[in-house]
Amino acid sequence: MKPKQDIPIPYSSPEDEIDKYIELNKPKQEKKIPDLLFKILVIISVFLIFIGFYSTFFVEHLEQPSNVPSLDDPHIEYLLQQIKLNNTEIKKEKEMDMVLLLNYYKNYEDFRLKALADYISSKSCRDYEGCAPLALYLFVRDSINYVPDPLQDYFEHPLEVLISHSADCDGMSILLANLLGQIGIRTRFVLIEGHIYVNAYMPDIPLSKKIEGNWVALDPTCKECKFGEVPFSDTFEQRQVII
Repeated sequence: MKPKQDIPIPYSSPEDEIDKYIELNKPKQEKKIPDLLFKILVIISVFLIFIGFYSTFFVEHLEQPSNVPSLDDPHIEYLLQQIKLNNTEIKKEKEMDMVLLLNYYKNYEDFRLKALADYISSKSCRDYEGCAPLALYLFVRDSINYVPDPLQDYFEHPLEVLISHSADCDGMSILLANLLGQIGIRTRFVLIEGHIYVNAYMPDIPLSKKIEGNWVALDPTCKECKFGEVPFSDTFEQRQVII
């Protein structure tokens, strides 16, 4: 019969026991990185929800002009009867460089043009700033008939457009830019192959309506285009901007 062998018991000092106790009872550290990522995802989600709400509610619920007057409106007819153009001055103006002429007509000051812009804006809108530019765009788009120029471009004076009730892309864009300028909206012309339209500087308009920065594209010759739209084919054309 073999004698029993004692199993050695590892020695541990009191200090080791204290360290083990502390280690076992130490509170578990929270995993901070996953929590931080979760918080970031929550913030991003809230931001995206806000942007979606903004674009679907505010963009769609911008005040729309109502009862935009036409050229048959008695008040507008009276204003047009006061127009008397000096043919000699018109001929001299046509001799200007294209860029100078476009800017001259865009910034042309006349009390009838100012009265017309104010009348259309006030009759169509309660919110002057948000709605008035749209009312002026609809007035030009729907009231002026598109008639192409002869083979050589002819840039119409804004008052010429109102008298004749017709113009091509040059004249309609000139009239629109002038009327927008009468209510304090800065504009520029955009030239593409065989066509011209207007950009309006409108920082308060929702982002979805803008093409670059705070500029909104307006093509009054496009009867199907809404505010801030241009024909799809025009978006691929090389552009020249005239400020």
